Amino acid sequence: MQQALSGSQGKLAQWLGSLRGELVVLTLAAILSIAVHAHFKVTGFGETDAARLARDAIGWHLQGYVSPEAAGYTERTSALYLRLEKALMDHGLAIRLLPLVMNWFSVVLGTGCSLALYALFRLLKGPRIAAAATVVHALTPGFWSGNVYGMPTVPGLFLFVLALIAFLLAVRTEELRSLRFGLLVALALGLLFLALGFKADLALATGAFLAVALTRPERRWPLIGASALVVVCAVGGIVAYGRLVVSGQANSVAAGESTISFLQTWNRIFPFKTAALLTDSNNTTIVRCVGGLLFGVIVLALIYGWITGGALRREASLAALWGLPPILMWGFQFDDSSRHNIPAFPPLVFFAVIFVFHICAGELRRALPLLAALMFVNYFSNTSGNGSIVPQSDLAGLSEKIEGVTSGYHDKAREIAADPAPKRLVLYASEDPYVEYEVLARAQHPQLKMGLIWELTDGPQITHFFFSRDRNATRNIVRDYKRDGFAILSISRY
Repeated sequence: MQQALSGSQGKLAQWLGSLRGELVVLTLAAILSIAVHAHFKVTGFGETDAARLARDAIGWHLQGYVSPEAAGYTERTSALYLRLEKALMDHGLAIRLLPLVMNWFSVVLGTGCSLALYALFRLLKGPRIAAAATVVHALTPGFWSGNVYGMPTVPGLFLFVLALIAFLLAVRTEELRSLRFGLLVALALGLLFLALGFKADLALATGAFLAVALTRPERRWPLIGASALVVVCAVGGIVAYGRLVVSGQANSVAAGESTISFLQTWNRIFPFKTAALLTDSNNTTIVRCVGGLLFGVIVLALIYGWITGGALRREASLAALWGLPPILMWGFQFDDSSRHNIPAFPPLVFFAVIFVFHICAGELRRALPLLAALMFVNYFSNTSGNGSIVPQSDLAGLSEKIEGVTSGYHDKAREIAADPAPKRLVLYASEDPYVEYEVLARAQHPQLKMGLIWELTDGPQITHFFFSRDRNATRNIVRDYKRDGFAILSISRY
């Protein structure tokens, strides 16, 4: 009996190790992942930037050109994502359904991103470490939040990882002058272009392509050249695309602003300060992206790898080439958000898992309990947070927090949208996209004129939107509009 049982277990292990068994497991894991994230996904916009993207896409859809706000920000940072949202509405998607579609898009492509990371990690270190690293990474707070509400960061990361896989396959091609190599490099370039079109700051993580090139040191220089070609062409292409779209908008006040001017303006608003990286607020947003204990293991793993030398030092350095630039870039600016650091952590989590397997002498029976204990403690290491900016490591609580905060914004915005006054002036500040979205979604026959003040006509009702943090300017506008018979509506006091 025992011999028969041992034989059955051996056959099961052999089947699970086969390609067919692996595909079945991955399919079941994908279905489970989508089901879990769908259960915890938020009902509205998960953060202000998500609502801002939708607002700008709606404005583009209704008016036919990019708003001044979008031309100055969202069209530069998420050009293709914005165009995708507009295209869906152009083809009949109701404005009211936009948050639902955005959220489901992140749920599905978030799972796709985990599968792509598994494929990348498997190519680099085999299935055991790849599976462990993928599960650990999927349970990090930053990545989790990117799976449960609509933002282009995780979908963009999915395309970015696919580009890396294509480039890694190109790097492993025996003959660099072959058609296969050229096609794979072209595929990597195209996928990276799409990734940057979803989230332009993924460019900060493109050291990953140099890291992949360095995995084949005997052909180092030609492959470094190929990685530079992919990155420069993709970055240049998406900058040119954004510039082409914006420059074609005759009514956009930002149409004449160059990319350099935009970056200079950005630097004035968010200047680089060495002191920012040393503040508790910025440190917290970085650490909370993966959780306190796991972040400590990542730091320990990198130090151990660099001190140990050999293959471990090389792997630590390659992980740092991908992961550290985004962390440092955003860390040197005040008001950082954990979401900014999501693209940085896949290689760092991967290397932390490599480190755990190293200290366990590669034995699965020792490494898995250690990783499970690590993630269990990490899950409860930070049980308070303010949502996506500083997430808590308690993932169920994190989803509830994001839902609670953002549903409150939607509820207040819907109250304003439902006001029956024939002429309305809507004042807004930090919650501005929610108010504009709810008013636009409620409109039956919207006619929109965009400028520094947005003017919406919906049948007999007229609504103007005004944004300013200058209290004196706001009071002056309020006085003038009251004189003209407008009802003054606002979430906050003015």
